[in-house]
Amino acid sequence: MSSALPVFYNNPCTTIVHDKTKDGKDDKTTAVIGNSLNFWRFNAKDGLDLTRRGNPEDAFTFMGTNPDGEKVVPVKLDRNKTALVVIDMQNLMLHPAMKDYPEGREAVKRLEKVIPACHSAGIQVIYLNWVFTKAELKKLPPSTIFGYGRSGLVNDSAEHKFTGPGFPLPAVQLEDGKVVDAGDMFMQGSWNAELYGPLQKLYEQGKDMQDKQDVVLRTQWMNMGKELENFLEARGLTTLLFAGLNTEQAVWATLTEARGKHFDTIMLSDCCASRAEDGGKAHSVVVRNCQQFGGLVLTGDELVEATQKTLR
Repeated sequence: MSSALPVFYNNPCTTIVHDKTKDGKDDKTTAVIGNSLNFWRFNAKDGLDLTRRGNPEDAFTFMGTNPDGEKVVPVKLDRNKTALVVIDMQNLMLHPAMKDYPEGREAVKRLEKVIPACHSAGIQVIYLNWVFTKAELKKLPPSTIFGYGRSGLVNDSAEHKFTGPGFPLPAVQLEDGKVVDAGDMFMQGSWNAELYGPLQKLYEQGKDMQDKQDVVLRTQWMNMGKELENFLEARGLTTLLFAGLNTEQAVWATLTEARGKHFDTIMLSDCCASRAEDGGKAHSVVVRNCQQFGGLVLTGDELVEATQKTLR
C-alpha cells in the first residue's frame, strides 16, 4: 500500500498537509491532499478517501491500481457525490445496421450490469450524447466538419460526396424487420442520435426513479459541455465514473477536461471501447495514462461488487 504514497508527495503542484488529532496535534499518519474546499485524505491503513467528509453510511470502497495493474490502495467514494457518465453510446455508433463495432457492444453488455447497480446504490447516471440543434450546427468549426466527414470527399471531382454532422442518413432496417428513418447525422430528435437500444431501455427505467433520475445531456464532441458541468455543480457531484466511446477520443477528452475542472475522474476500463485498428493499443495507452495522470481505474465488475458489498 505504501507504494501509492510517493505519487502524491513527489508532486510539487499538490498541497499536502497533515490531518489533526482530537487534541489539535498533527496526525502524522493521515495526509490531506488538496485544499480546504476540494480535498482527498490518505493514510496507509485506510487508503484514499474521496468522500470529503461525507456520511460514512453513503461510502463504498474499491481497490485502486497503480500503472502496472497492481491493486495497491483502497479508494473510498461517496455515492451522493458520484455520477456515472456514459459517453456517445448512440445508435449511429453502435447499432449493427450503422456500424460494425463489436467492441462497443461488448462494453454495452457490461454496462447492462453496471447501470442497474448504480440505480440500486443511489449513484446518479448521466448519458452524454453528441447532439446538435440546427442553430448549433451552423457554428461548427470547419475542423470538426472536415475531420468527421473527410472519408466522403472525392478529390478528383467538383461534386464532393461528403458526410458529416447534419447530413441525411439512409433508412435502417431493425432486427424485427421494421424500417426507420435514421434522420440527419447527430441532429436532435433523430433516431441515429438516440441512445443505443439496450441503453435506451435502461434510461427509460432510470428516468422515472423516485430519486436521482437518469438524464440525457448534450455535448458537441470531445468535451463536457455546459449542460453536464452545470448539472454536476448544481447537485454537488464531485466524483465521475467514465464509460463510453471512443476510449482515446471523446472519453479521454471529456475525462481530461473534467480533471482540469477539479472533478475526481475514474475510468471504467472495460466499459469503454475503441475502434482504432491497432489491436487495442490505443485503449491500453489511455487506460495507463489515466492510471498515471488522469485519475483512477477500475472495471465494471469491480464497481458492481464494491457497491453491493458496502451499500445495502
